[in-house]
Amino acid sequence: MTTGSGNFGPLAEGDTEVDGPAVRDDELWIGRVIDGRYRVVERLAEGGMGSVYVAEHLTLGKLVALKTIHPNLAGDDDFAERFAREAMVSAKLDHPHVASALDYGRLPEGGAYLVLQLVRGPSLQDILETRGALNWPRACALGAQVADALAAAHAEGIVHRDLKPENVLLEPRDDGAEHVKVLDFGIARIDARPSGPGTGTRRVPSGGPPIAGRALTRRGMVVGTPGYMAPEQALGEETDHRADLYALGVLLYEAVSGRALFPQEGLAEIVTEQLSGKPSPRLAIFAPDVPEELQTLVDRLLSRNAADRPETATEARDVLRDLMLRAAVAGDSRARMTPASGSFAIREDTAPVPRLPGLREPAPARSAKPLVIGLAVSLMLLGGIAAAAVLMSGEPEPAEDVMAQLREQVQAEHAQGELDRWIGVLVDDASREQRRTAAGYVLAHEPIDQVPAWARALATLEDARGCEAIGNALAELREIAEPRTHGPIERYYRRTRAPRLRRHYRCVQQKLRDTLAAIPEGDSVADDDGSGDDEPGIASDDSGE
Repeated sequence: MTTGSGNFGPLAEGDTEVDGPAVRDDELWIGRVIDGRYRVVERLAEGGMGSVYVAEHLTLGKLVALKTIHPNLAGDDDFAERFAREAMVSAKLDHPHVASALDYGRLPEGGAYLVLQLVRGPSLQDILETRGALNWPRACALGAQVADALAAAHAEGIVHRDLKPENVLLEPRDDGAEHVKVLDFGIARIDARPSGPGTGTRRVPSGGPPIAGRALTRRGMVVGTPGYMAPEQALGEETDHRADLYALGVLLYEAVSGRALFPQEGLAEIVTEQLSGKPSPRLAIFAPDVPEELQTLVDRLLSRNAADRPETATEARDVLRDLMLRAAVAGDSRARMTPASGSFAIREDTAPVPRLPGLREPAPARSAKPLVIGLAVSLMLLGGIAAAAVLMSGEPEPAEDVMAQLREQVQAEHAQGELDRWIGVLVDDASREQRRTAAGYVLAHEPIDQVPAWARALATLEDARGCEAIGNALAELREIAEPRTHGPIERYYRRTRAPRLRRHYRCVQQKLRDTLAAIPEGDSVADDDGSGDDEPGIASDDSGE
């Protein structure tokens, strides 16, 4: 999280206005330890509802973002519940393009705090204000990542409802790529109704929303940001995941054009403009080289009727990815793929670009090393061996076949990257809940031959229930004898020795010791945090009691 996040604006000389005269509370917060775990290091942003700080996890030595609400707002049931909802929704979405929640708690003086991943980078709003419009390959690259985050949220029945440039953070990577993080799910809705075909969403179990015991919005109640709300959302009508797709369309339009789609000030004027049916100026007016496919996608996303928009965020994401692949294949020097991450490194335009009306002048541009990348180099970076061979042979293959090969390569690299990430969580993460999630991902991964045998055996152990299942997993781990499994098995053994769990795991203690003796020691792992120990691993096997 950065200073451009959510409803928090940049600091004004460290002062804050909260129901009274300005006060300076840096001295009250900097250095303070929250719940014995988080030491506040510095303040990032301040708003009328609370503050965002950089904090250090005292045990792990890791920097996080700590978001607080003011004590005087803690008595507002709706606001307090929305803050809790943001915590629960963000924690539920464990996705590379979502700023995940790590912890949540109450403050002794009232109010609450939320711990999030710390994202070091500007918001899209910051970029548009200081640098102006983006070239279309860069806009597609960022938009595809936003759409990927929306697809993950919608698959969980979560509708963001407040997607806007301030809530899209851009984290620079060492390979030159920009990694998007979507945040601020404070007014997200958990959709308990069945969705239309192909939406990718699922039904939430009956019995009410899982995050709050009551609805926070009612029909006729408007929540969101004017200018980014879909027409049905602005009118207080029923909305679904397609409201987020409308906001994605606004975001793409403003990123490419450098202009506010709805420059009007009031909600009534904006809604009137939305309902007028007048088409927005074409993107080619601002960027003559914009592909027609991008214009078509933006037009569909901005459709007045939700039924005319794309069915899913996945569909929009795939169109944007295809456009980026096409730019790379064509040797567009503004786009190249980074093989490790499957994302794109973007070279900024050096020519002047239009800016959002009324915004401050852009900062001086930094010099950038030119990226002179031709078609053959792009294909080699992508690993498109077959396509490169076609290029060298002088017998061009149909463009659709080349695109299909590149798309498959990107998807394979992304899947491998996700698998490696979850194996890392399984081996190193201190949270048992996270390790269980990782075990489920590893065991469900297809094709199975992509999963190392030792990782699958370790996931089986983490997921095992009952003496026999645990014993079988340990036998397989002894046979493989992979050093990387020694630390996780030792952690598993330490947990089984806890006084309240020892009797549950009595039947596998000797097998655990034998396994540790048979496997050479590898890298150490974090201590288990003890979470989830109320569900002992062999609780389903009475013979082990």
